[in-house]
Amino acid sequence: MKRTMRSHNWRSQMTAALAAALLGLSLAPLSVAAAGDSDDTTGGGAEIEKPADPIESHSPVEDPVDPVVVPAPDDPVDPVVVPTPDDPVDPVTAPEPDDPIVEEPDEPATPIPGDEGSGDLADEQDIVVQDDVVGIDEGQEDGEASSLASEAAIEPMAVGSPDEASPPFIYWDVKNASGNPVGGATFTIEYRGFARWAGATSVDDCIASPCDGPDLDPDPGEFLVKQFGGHNVVTDTRYQITQQSGQFSYGEANYERPSSNYQKSIGYSGGFNNAHGQSTHGFGTFVQQFVSVNVNPMPNPALPNQCGLSIALVFDLSNSLSDRDVDNSKNAGVAFIDALEGTPSSVGIYTFATFAPAGSNTNLPATTVATDDGADVVRAHINGLSRPTSAQGGTNWDAGLGQVAGGYDMVVFITDGKPTAYGTPGSAPPGNNDYGTRFDQIDLDTAILRANDLKSNGAFVMGLGVGSGVDEENIKDVSGDIEGTDYYLVANYEALEEQLEELARKNCRGSVSVTKQIVDADGEIIDSSPAGWFFTAATTDAVLVADNESLVSSLGRVTDEETGAVNFRLNLGTDPTASRTVTVTETQQAGYELVQQNGVNAVCEASGAPVPVTNKGALAFDVDVKVDSIVACTVLNQEPPKHGALTIEKKYLNVPPETADDASFTGTYACSIGGNETAAGTWTASGEGPAVLTEASGSVPPNQIPVGSGCTVTETGPDDTALPNTSWEWGTPTIEYPEAADSATVVANDAVNVVVTNTADRVYGNFEVTKIVDGTADSELEYSGDWQCVLGDETVTGQWGPIKDGETWASDGTHLIPLGSECSVVNENGRPDVPVADDPSYSWDGEPTIGDPVTAATQASTIIVTNTTLRELGSVEWTKVDDSGAKLSGSEWELAGPDLFNDGDVLAITDCTADSCAGPDADLEAGVFQIEDLPWGEYTLTETKAPAGYYLNSDPITFTIGKEDPASLEVTLDPVENERRDPPALPLTGGMSRDFFMIVGPSILLLGVGGMGYAHLRKNRREVA
Repeated sequence: MKRTMRSHNWRSQMTAALAAALLGLSLAPLSVAAAGDSDDTTGGGAEIEKPADPIESHSPVEDPVDPVVVPAPDDPVDPVVVPTPDDPVDPVTAPEPDDPIVEEPDEPATPIPGDEGSGDLADEQDIVVQDDVVGIDEGQEDGEASSLASEAAIEPMAVGSPDEASPPFIYWDVKNASGNPVGGATFTIEYRGFARWAGATSVDDCIASPCDGPDLDPDPGEFLVKQFGGHNVVTDTRYQITQQSGQFSYGEANYERPSSNYQKSIGYSGGFNNAHGQSTHGFGTFVQQFVSVNVNPMPNPALPNQCGLSIALVFDLSNSLSDRDVDNSKNAGVAFIDALEGTPSSVGIYTFATFAPAGSNTNLPATTVATDDGADVVRAHINGLSRPTSAQGGTNWDAGLGQVAGGYDMVVFITDGKPTAYGTPGSAPPGNNDYGTRFDQIDLDTAILRANDLKSNGAFVMGLGVGSGVDEENIKDVSGDIEGTDYYLVANYEALEEQLEELARKNCRGSVSVTKQIVDADGEIIDSSPAGWFFTAATTDAVLVADNESLVSSLGRVTDEETGAVNFRLNLGTDPTASRTVTVTETQQAGYELVQQNGVNAVCEASGAPVPVTNKGALAFDVDVKVDSIVACTVLNQEPPKHGALTIEKKYLNVPPETADDASFTGTYACSIGGNETAAGTWTASGEGPAVLTEASGSVPPNQIPVGSGCTVTETGPDDTALPNTSWEWGTPTIEYPEAADSATVVANDAVNVVVTNTADRVYGNFEVTKIVDGTADSELEYSGDWQCVLGDETVTGQWGPIKDGETWASDGTHLIPLGSECSVVNENGRPDVPVADDPSYSWDGEPTIGDPVTAATQASTIIVTNTTLRELGSVEWTKVDDSGAKLSGSEWELAGPDLFNDGDVLAITDCTADSCAGPDADLEAGVFQIEDLPWGEYTLTETKAPAGYYLNSDPITFTIGKEDPASLEVTLDPVENERRDPPALPLTGGMSRDFFMIVGPSILLLGVGGMGYAHLRKNRREVA
């Protein structure tokens, strides 16, 4: 989205505001309107918006309004200050957003704090924007007008591709101090209700489509809201947003300058801004300031003082390197490998720029350099490194260190600048658009964390800073404080080669390495790093360095499987001309023999030049080691040609024990090397166990097959008559070769075994279970139970169901029911407790009825399991009596019960005394009541009409229908007694006396006259009002 700062007319607004303050009026805040559908497109300068909803002067004001205070022009607004790096960072062409933001003028806008839920209207700024131009008074100086306008203005936001949103809506964005979008922030948005903010809703930054929250803009750091908390954004309402949280390593957002208040509000004015929908209003840009993250560098672990480490080389390929620098960096890496070649070392290669690996480069995991082949692989990888495009030429220490796998003894981190990126820009963490255009603290902090991870896994992280652009403190943070140990600084990439070579030689200087290799009869290497070969080094005096750093005259070591090499270090003091003759002796392994090379037992070299070797018997040699030389020797061994044997074993899998012991199996075998047959023959087996192999005419015996021969085996199908019955059949045999290969390779002085396994397949049948419910039950109920199928001594069990009423469960191939088994339903243990969940009057009538067993067959037979339900309803009886126990007729009642009773309504009951009762009372006797067919639950009985001449007994009577005490299905209540009503006393003539009217009459007359007067008075008052 695009936005353009507008200048604003502020003088007329200030005049109106001050005038309002002097008059003591409460000015309702005026705000910028969100774009809507109005046809008002009037242009021109700014105008003063009339106060909204003026408050009557006689009404109390809940929220007093403070006078509007506008900062004087000579009070400058503190701009956002971004520290300028002491040294330039790598120039990076960051990917441009689809719709760049253009800001005018450069001076950041100052927010006018909004009110947060207090109802105070005074903190909002009145702003009127019409069309594309906001006027400035002609008498106002440009600088002063621009300053005040920038403080007060909330900018109109131009809507365009890719968002294509239709107004009205509200838009704002979040950027860091360098203008890059920052994703991951959370805001609260509110609309203005009556005298207060309302509808507070949290708005999380949507960073990828689809957006399912209030924010509809999928671009990180951009917010577009059309609806929140059930409220649709409209053009005549004020809105306010407040930031809740920002992204990792950022502080809270400021509105274009450092401030303690992070709220802004917008609203409506007298007219609409470009109301046809081409633009709308937003909150502008929230600038997030970087904050320091408390990341403490870990000290380096102790570096093993030995020659033969696992080392990772991490190369910086950022834009700050010229092509010459890249070439020099690669030359230095190759020199490092040259110096280590022949030692029991391994090296991995990694690169970084904005991303890691840098550009199209790939990583090389730890690779041995003890052999020529291994060293060549690493050198070729280094020579193939290339610098990425300039858009990806940042310096991402975090990614560079984070890509290095664990298991290294040392990580050599080469860089020539400051870190300018972190994570995976554009991807991780969400909203990370830091493509490496500047140094920010987060770039270093994350790199420290990655270095700490490596150190915690035992790796020594060594920084190697190249050139003047390196910040020594930054290098210390990721490596350590000790120059010459934790880190090194070199002047340029020309000097890097010497430094790397020195690092390589540091632990290996004055040592001899021995690499063991195994070759075949033709001299081809078949194992370049064999483990378990023991070598002994001996000198005439104690100069060999043992593992505990003591000096000895004899020392033994064993090759490992990673490098196939050992190293012996010598302590020859400080004399640069010192040297010693070292006698190296191999302990020969059984079946192998040492292979001389040009008549000597080993070939040695130092710095690529041959070193003379003198044989010492069949398995030893002497070589001179100088104080500063790295001697690398290679010893070859060969296993002489030998013979081996082929064996075949017959096995059963899932074969019935009744199978005949003498089942006969036959087959063939054939062996070859390079397509040439070396052995062939047949084999036979009777039941399980070893087979008998017979060589073919003219072939070698099966125990004299040449080593290295590959042998294959076949089988002729067995006779089915060996199985117990016709329900079994032989399956296809499986032939298993050692190590899951497709043939068996003959080894020396041993037998290679091939296993031929036969299976017997059972022919299976099936059966079904159908569920029937006789009576009333919930349709969603499910039923299940156990079944078993028996054939001879074999029993198969399982569970049928769960199924509903009328459904059928069927066994399948997973149940493995032998064909012909007798299958029966054992029980129904999965029946629900009650047939009707919300009516306990229903119950199961006894146990289920289970059908007869069936025979498992290819066409399944059915067993029917039937359940019957029973309903038991209750009744209640009571009598209406007087104080003497005589039954009273004519009473009426109401009975309230559970929801299932009378459709949840109260039942009206009258005393039935007729020959047949049409109402609920089933007892014909007067004063006796009987209510039947009552569902289970709690009831309340209340008398609503008493018998004539008796007082109403309004005490409610409660009882419970059910089976569990104190409930009962047949409830008989205690008799309900009514108190007799006494008749009034009358004169003997049957009427009232004359004296009574003489006494009471005047009082009644006075009351009537008084009432008429009071009514007249109220009428007159209403008319006056």
